Amino acid sequence: MENTNDELLKNRLQNSLNRNLSQKGWTLKTLSDRSGVPYETLKKLANAKIDNPSLQSVVKVAHAFDCSLDSLFLSESDLAYKLHSLSARSLEFVEAITDLELALMHREKEMGQCLLPIVIPTGMMEDGMIYDSLCTEYLDATPYLSQFGTHLMCAIKITDNSFYPTYLEGDLLLLARDRLPRYGTTCVILHHRQLYIRKFISGSPPKLASLNHPDDCILIGDPSDFTLLGCVLTVVRQGN
Repeated sequence: MENTNDELLKNRLQNSLNRNLSQKGWTLKTLSDRSGVPYETLKKLANAKIDNPSLQSVVKVAHAFDCSLDSLFLSESDLAYKLHSLSARSLEFVEAITDLELALMHREKEMGQCLLPIVIPTGMMEDGMIYDSLCTEYLDATPYLSQFGTHLMCAIKITDNSFYPTYLEGDLLLLARDRLPRYGTTCVILHHRQLYIRKFISGSPPKLASLNHPDDCILIGDPSDFTLLGCVLTVVRQGN
């Protein structure tokens, strides 16, 4: 009997492969040309006929789709499970944000814009700020599409000079969440209800270094204690 986890991963890869092909309007031949993975191998993956696909093939497919490895094995049911676990208050908030994003999506199509939500912490902004409340604005991110495309998720606004000289008041940090942080990447991470903007330093264990005081580090002993909001793609300096 086939291992249940292997079967699950195989089916998730199949669904993700076909979903990405449909979204991009590609054929398996197109994916083969772009990834370098043989057509017959892709055909078997698309039909869940390979029990243990090679890591090399999966990495090539992820690069061709310009997505992370994790996202290839993410099931839509994972999101449904997370939503089911939320409290009624949290669900109302998610529903309100979803309705707002849908409305903005229609506006984007009409105006030919890409409107990116800007998260603005309303409490005191500092390294390890208490995540208590926020408000949102929107940035026309159309000028950044050619460079970052679908990687853009949201932005976070720096509301004072606590991170000077690295960041100034009014700076917008454009974030992506489709990747794991690499060495030296600036990340926005939630840890025990505190929000940190720090550099990721790989190691055993990995750690988060202060932007202005590199020796001040938080060790990531248990990754489950840390929630990644996003990795910084670039900084938009207001007025420039």
